[in-house]
Amino acid sequence: MIATTGALTTISGSPFSGVTAPSAVTVSANGSFVYVTNQGGANSVSAFTVNNTTGELTPAAGSPFATGTTLSAVTIAPNGNYLYVANEGGNVSAYTITTGTGALTPVAGSPFTAGANPAAITIEPNGGYLYVANGGGNVSAYAIAPGTGALTPLNGSLGNPFPTGTTPSGIATPGRP
Repeated sequence: MIATTGALTTISGSPFSGVTAPSAVTVSANGSFVYVTNQGGANSVSAFTVNNTTGELTPAAGSPFATGTTLSAVTIAPNGNYLYVANEGGNVSAYTITTGTGALTPVAGSPFTAGANPAAITIEPNGGYLYVANGGGNVSAYAIAPGTGALTPLNGSLGNPFPTGTTPSGIATPGRP
């Protein structure tokens, strides 16, 4: 992107290999890592390091990383330590992000149960809570364990997620997309 005009330019090597039927993308807050969810039977997350000079992407060691089924959304915790993927199979896959490499390691207990057909995911700005909009007309809410990234459903969330309108397809918290 050209900063003065906003125009887009092609980055050398683009399109980058290692992505199959992409469905969602997120970039770490420091701009060092890009994560792309892969559908079409791949059911994985491709992780890339970013060359901050050229913008070129290099696959992280071990990429792609296995997830649940039919990935719909992805987000990174504000502290940059954890990545979460909403899987339409009814759960959330959680990973620790390896500092320096961007490689992903599953969080103990992952995947975590969500409502039917998760469609969107976000974390509040302080990084303490994660929310999932479920296609079944509700929101699952979790506390994020600070040292591990594990998810604990908030009271009233797991067996009977918080009701919404019909088929929510997006979710945001103040200060976070």
